[in-house]
Amino acid sequence: MAQPRIALITGSTSGIGLGIAKALARDDFQIILHGLGTLEQIESAKAEIESLSRHPVHFLGTDLTEVGAIELAFTETIETLG
Repeated sequence: MAQPRIALITGSTSGIGLGIAKALARDDFQIILHGLGTLEQIESAKAEIESLSRHPVHFLGTDLTEVGAIELAFTETIETLG
């Protein structure tokens, strides 16, 4: 069986990033969202993308302006999705 394709998309809770996340979800990628917004906006984006995908959608809430946070984001992604 092929390894699943995984996409971590920054700025994906609205606008162009959300559009990219939707397109990749339709193309069978496992999606990890990242972006700003209220809990309601984030949950809405997750639900919208999950309706297009056969995979659960994850949200990464780290501050990517910090190098340590970027390293943590990759560590969390690998631990969560392999």
